Amino acid sequence: MLLRSLATCLLCLGPALVLASCSSGSDGGGSPAGGSGGGGGVLDDASLDQSVPDTSVEETGIDVIEEPAPTTCPEWSWGNVPNTKCDMIEQQCANGLTCYPNVLGGKPGTSCTFIGNGLKVRGQPCEDSTECAQGLACVMNYCTPFCCPQLQYEICGPGGLCDVMLQISPEYHVRICSYAAPCTLWQHDCPPDQACQPQGTDGSSACTPPASGSFVGEGERCTAKNDCGDSQACVGSGVLAVCRYLCKLGATPFDAGVQGGEPGAGGCPDGQTCQPMQDAPSWLGVCSP
Repeated sequence: MLLRSLATCLLCLGPALVLASCSSGSDGGGSPAGGSGGGGGVLDDASLDQSVPDTSVEETGIDVIEEPAPTTCPEWSWGNVPNTKCDMIEQQCANGLTCYPNVLGGKPGTSCTFIGNGLKVRGQPCEDSTECAQGLACVMNYCTPFCCPQLQYEICGPGGLCDVMLQISPEYHVRICSYAAPCTLWQHDCPPDQACQPQGTDGSSACTPPASGSFVGEGERCTAKNDCGDSQACVGSGVLAVCRYLCKLGATPFDAGVQGGEPGAGGCPDGQTCQPMQDAPSWLGVCSP
């Protein structure tokens, strides 16, 4: 992989859009062979048994033991590439080298590689990895470290989210931080050379530059989520992945876009219907032929 094409390597999104985001969504805790919550109810007062004695911590003296916050990334929480010759999270390579993932002979691993030893720190804009400090790579026009959701704030810093997958090969990927400006789907509020695309399972979106220098059209083949234009998504996998418009399945919660409206404004092209999308809120769908 050419180092300057890092931004083109973002993991293409799911059979129905596996969001890179996953801003706190996670494939961490999975196995190296795998890639990438629960409901609750509200009880009213009448449903509570008022005869149950108060067993608060103050009266019983029982100590509440909380699980300590993690201080290291759990195994495989950074992706499905093992740390072999160096650690992507710890970044302990010497002499201006960066611990970088690779796939050699079909086997994934890491090695200390020179991709840049500049002065820009995490979250600063960049055009090439040579501008970024040791341990960082220029992805989506920002100097970013490798990360895990469990230590998102510690690794990414203020304003950063551990919500993007960097694709090393069709089978292997690692997590990196994103620092893109937020936007609203169907509102077209990004700069002219960027597109508003989903970044998290909650429907949050951010402005991203095109992966290959220019956006591909609706229905055309894509290999990265930011190949596609504004309010579109890269849908499918492998050679079958194409750009499709995002659409509204419900009237809420946004004041942008119209359910059943024009393509790129909440609706779908003729002959396509709005279908639910994997790892997305109930109001967000994708147009399907």
